[in-house]
Amino acid sequence: MTAASDLNSLELAGHAITDLSPLLQMRNLDLLNLDANQLDLREGSETVRLLEALIARGTQVTYDDRYRKGIEEVQTNPSSYSLFTESQLRGLAIGKPTLEQVDGQFQLQLDVYESVDLTEWLPGQGSFLEEDGQLIWKPTNPGNTRFYTIEAQ
Repeated sequence: MTAASDLNSLELAGHAITDLSPLLQMRNLDLLNLDANQLDLREGSETVRLLEALIARGTQVTYDDRYRKGIEEVQTNPSSYSLFTESQLRGLAIGKPTLEQVDGQFQLQLDVYESVDLTEWLPGQGSFLEEDGQLIWKPTNPGNTRFYTIEAQ
């Protein structure tokens, strides 16, 4: 019977490997296959540090990065996976404005229209005031105006 520390080849392809540190105790490990594992390969990560130690010791490590490639594929072709692009999601928000950051700020442009009969709409005369974190429309001269509508740009 061979102890795990005496193994010279280890096949871990397709397993959910999260901790590689026990592999450092396998002194005779010549070949390590980690294909199809979702590993944190960011520079300086614990996983990279451990893999570098194994490689420096002479272990041949094989790893295909199909998870990272898969993420890129989905982000490049979202419709192939029944997903939506950012612009398509914005289109779904009909009647609900979305805010985008411009020069470090978010802008919401609102156009107010007024009507006396719900048939003819004219640009509203007035201004927005901020009160307790809310925008309040204050008409300049309401006169006979009975209805207002707001459109977000």
